[in-house]
Parts: sequence; C-alpha cells; structure tokens
Amino acid sequence: MIKEEPAFACIRCGKPFATASTIASIQRKLADHPYFAGEARARLEMCEDCRVQDVWQELARDPERQLKV
Repeated sequence: MIKEEPAFACIRCGKPFATASTIASIQRKLADHPYFAGEARARLEMCEDCRVQDVWQELARDPERQLKV
C-alpha cells in the first residue's frame, strides 16, 4: 500500500464517499464557481445523492430559479 487515507463522510447522511484530500482539492478548484457560491458550497461535502436532493429542495423553495436551469 502506498497511501492510506480515511474516507470523508457526507455532511448530511454520513455516507463515506471520498477522501479528505480529494474534497479539499475539489473545494480549491471550484472555489470561484457560481454553482457552489454561498451556502451551496456545502454541496461539495455531500455525497452524490444528498447533493441532488439539496439542489431540488432549493429549486422547490424558489420556483423562479427553475426557469434559469
């Protein structure tokens, strides 16, 4: 084994889905991306299932935003 790293757990459901270093790298690369601006930045710490649920919940709260998708 060359490198072992603990899994990063989703902040909503606790499911391990990536390594901590992978999440940190993605956060750096997408820091200026508008899709992950403000509170949406937390999506980078969510697993794929929770991320999709979060997007749909946001769209349900703001129907006008649905027209921009």
